[in-house]
Amino acid sequence: MDSQEFTFLSDPIDFSRCSGAVLKLVSDPNPSDCFSTLILKSRQILFEFSGQLAAWPSPDSGTISIICHERELTGDKLTGLLRRLELELTCVTEHGPLLVDCVAYTLRALLAPHWNTVGDWLVAGRQFLQNVNPAPAVKMKVNVTGDRLEVTLKATNVSFPLLKPDDLGLDPRLIDAFIRADKNAEMTEDDFGRQYVVVLPKLSRARLISVVKCLPPDSKFSDWPAMKRYWKNMYGYRLADQGEPVVYYNVSFFGKMQLTYPEWTVRRFSPRPVPRSDPRPICEQFLKDLVRLNKTICGERFSMQKVPVVR
Repeated sequence: MDSQEFTFLSDPIDFSRCSGAVLKLVSDPNPSDCFSTLILKSRQILFEFSGQLAAWPSPDSGTISIICHERELTGDKLTGLLRRLELELTCVTEHGPLLVDCVAYTLRALLAPHWNTVGDWLVAGRQFLQNVNPAPAVKMKVNVTGDRLEVTLKATNVSFPLLKPDDLGLDPRLIDAFIRADKNAEMTEDDFGRQYVVVLPKLSRARLISVVKCLPPDSKFSDWPAMKRYWKNMYGYRLADQGEPVVYYNVSFFGKMQLTYPEWTVRRFSPRPVPRSDPRPICEQFLKDLVRLNKTICGERFSMQKVPVVR
């Protein structure tokens, strides 16, 4: 049962009055900052025009695509916001080629923190990062069929445990000494060997370099509050409800410079489906939240039919 997919249709949505546009950064950022710059600006646009506009950042092309009513596209509010964000409108086009990507990204962005992006999954719960019990999760695919959105869901409960000292094969005596040591203490590959972990939100595989108690001096974040704001603004993750992490993990992707992650965002494995989970109540709750948090799409009323059309 947990491998079933359910496809639901929206009620009709009139996108005929919408146009698409492509935005580009006025000045080219540092290549290493391009990804986060586009994500942050896309999310700012989405929340400034909540329900009136759909957006999709494309770091590979260095652009942001948007879809909205023509009146919004030429209005003073959007023009002023693009000026403040240092974005320029490079072209206006039909909404069709951009529709699926823009709507799918927007739905996901507005679902957080009730449903949070973890790889291909959307995992339920504001406190999902600290949850020790299995949590409801869905995989969502969005398509457009005529004047309706087609939402296909694969739903189950998933187990997604925190990274534990046992996962790294650490000696209990070493752990005890690390806990008792001052804030400058660290554990390195000399202590736990060559280890690989997965890092949220994409579940990218990374090499674990060290475990530390505080942010390194060369971190891109000045302090813990700055790191919390980054995760909230980039991904909708709410780390602010917790105190500062006990540990941080320094990791490296493909041998590049090391990056620092708070303890809750590094795991040994991707989410694992729990056998014999009933997907139907999870789909039902997800659809309720999807509509509640996205009452309108591009200015048009959004509602979903409750009965799946394909099983």
